[in-house]
Parts: sequence; C-alpha cells; structure tokens
Amino acid sequence: MRGKIMENLVTALKLTLLIMSPSLASASEQTLIRGNPVPNGTRPEVVYISMNGSRCTATVVSDRVIVTAAHCVGNGERATFAYGQNQYTSTCARSPIYPRQDHDLALCLTEKKIDGVKPAMVDLNPLVLGEKVEILGYGCVRPGGGGGNDGILRNGEATVSGFSNYDVVTRQGVALCFGDSGGPMMRAKKIVAVNSKGNISDTNYNLQLSLPESVNFMKAFAERNSVEICGVTSDCAPAKPTNPCVEEKSVVEFFTGKKTGAEKEMITCQGA
Repeated sequence: MRGKIMENLVTALKLTLLIMSPSLASASEQTLIRGNPVPNGTRPEVVYISMNGSRCTATVVSDRVIVTAAHCVGNGERATFAYGQNQYTSTCARSPIYPRQDHDLALCLTEKKIDGVKPAMVDLNPLVLGEKVEILGYGCVRPGGGGGNDGILRNGEATVSGFSNYDVVTRQGVALCFGDSGGPMMRAKKIVAVNSKGNISDTNYNLQLSLPESVNFMKAFAERNSVEICGVTSDCAPAKPTNPCVEEKSVVEFFTGKKTGAEKEMITCQGA
C-alpha cells in the first residue's frame, strides 16, 4: 500500500509539471527556485529550447546532439535553440519506453553541426546518497510557480536524498520550476541526470543517465544517426588540425576558454 501511495504521489507531481508547463502557463510564469544567475557565456552547453511555443532547458552533448526531458518534446518534433550567435533546429526522439514507463529522456539531432561547440560530457558513474550536485535551468523562480521569464540561466546546489524508479531524488537546495524541465543535473560540470519533475518547492526528481535504459538509448541514438555523444560514445576531444600551432591553441581554448601567454606565442608562430 505504501509503495502504491508513493507511486501515485510521483505521478501527481509529474502531471502537475506537465499541466503547468511553460507552454500552458501565463507569460509571467516563465528560472530555478533559489538559484543564482549564471554569468553570460560561462555555461554555453546549457540552452533554452522552444517547441511549438513551449519552452524547456536542454544540454549540448556533442556537435549535433542535445539532451532534454521526454515530456518536453514528441517523437519527430522540432526543437529550436540559440548557441552563440546562431540558431539551430533539431529533430527529437523520446526514450522508446516512454511514456509506458517514466523514463523521461529525449535526444535531439541538429540539422547541422553546432559552430564553436563546447559540449558537456555525460558522466555514467552512479550517484550516491548525500552527494552534492549542481542543477541548472531557465524556469520560474518562486515556489509554486511564477517569476523569471527573463531568459536568464540559473544554477544552484542540491543534495541527493534518495532514488525512485529511474530518478534520483534531491532536496536541501534549489528546486525545479516550470521551464527547468530537461535541464542538467551536474557533477564537476559533467551531466549525470536530466531535470524531470518535482513539487515546485523543495523536492526534485531527475532522470539518471547512468542507468542501463539510459545508456542503451543514447548508444542506439548515436549509432542510428552516426553521431557521437560525449562521455557515452566518445571523449569528444577537439579535432586535431594539421598545423601543430593551431592544434595546441584549440586544445587550450576548448578546455579553459582562456587566453594564455603560450596561446599568444602559438598565434604568432602561425603568422596571425
């Protein structure tokens, strides 16, 4: 009986998030409860996607793939987003067991490579109780809904308090709100789970990426579309240019995003 009650509660939380999703909420109800604004350009891998007027959060995990929540998109639906100065259109696919089972995971394939991409790595190591994680999203900011609608990415810390079906449960920190769905839960800036649902106050349910169902879906998607997913099918190291000066410079930029004295020397050696 207790298990049935918990199942009904999780279902109710999921339905609440769906019914009050950004596509159906008022314009004033569009970023993470108790979150802090992320400085512009510091987390380009986290993007704000649009699907037929509704909005969710997603994460770039290779030069042609983003990951989000299945309840944000439909099979074959298009999701658009901005990365840098460019706009991209992608076609999405849900986990093959969703919605029959609450495996709330989707992957979307962009029509062209993402220019200047700095993807997030997927971390397939399991989460543990008591672990601190980072959650990011573009959703509303007030418990119960409301606030935000400013296009600002916010982040904050939460604590792993348990596990439920395919989800990791987090409390004691930031909470998901409408629009945060599909965003990343991260450990050391690697994505370990996808924002799924919550009570819009203090409890979150995030779909775990380390589970066999998640890994199998990601690998099948990558093989079917002849693409890579960082941390799953590839380590996504920067491509090696033929010019060794350019090669070293690209590695510095990819991993640090900073200009160094060594980089200035490399620019000089290629005559730039």
